[in-house]
Parts: sequence; C-alpha cells; structure tokens
Amino acid sequence: MARYQGQEFDVVVTELRLDSGSGLDLIRQIRETDDCASAVVVTQYADMAAAVATLREGATDFLAKPFRLTSSAPLCTAPSVAGPSAKAATNSV
Repeated sequence: MARYQGQEFDVVVTELRLDSGSGLDLIRQIRETDDCASAVVVTQYADMAAAVATLREGATDFLAKPFRLTSSAPLCTAPSVAGPSAKAATNSV
C-alpha cells in the first residue's frame, strides 16, 4: 500500500493473493483513502466465496485466471477510466 500513498488512480488491478498480504486488504486500504477508485481483482484461486467477499469489500469486478484479454475490454473502456487523464495501477497481475 505504501506504493500508492499520495497518488490517485482511477483503476487498481490486483491479485487476490499477494506476497505481502491480501488483495482484499489492499482494497480496504484504498477505500479508506480514495472511495472513487475502481478495484478489479484477478485470481487463479476463484471460488464463489472469494468472489462474494471481494465484491462486498468494494471491488468493481472479479476475474478468474486464465481469462481472455477481450473479456476485460469493458473494464478498460468504461467512461470513468477512458481518456488521456485516466491513470491505472497494476499490482502482480
């Protein structure tokens, strides 16, 4: 999380399981400082409980690996993140 302190992002893409903790913890911390950022979680450890927990924590989407690049296209073209001013942070995807 220290990596994101003092910065604002439109979209944060994170793995559910991180070496330094949990993607859910990261989403919680992001929500505390920036409730406008969208959070997308990707994981190879997908199950219904993980998806529900992730969405309840405020993630805007949950993707199971492997996924086709075209399946994430709507995430990248949404009006809230499209355009030259859009900034995205990616963590261990």
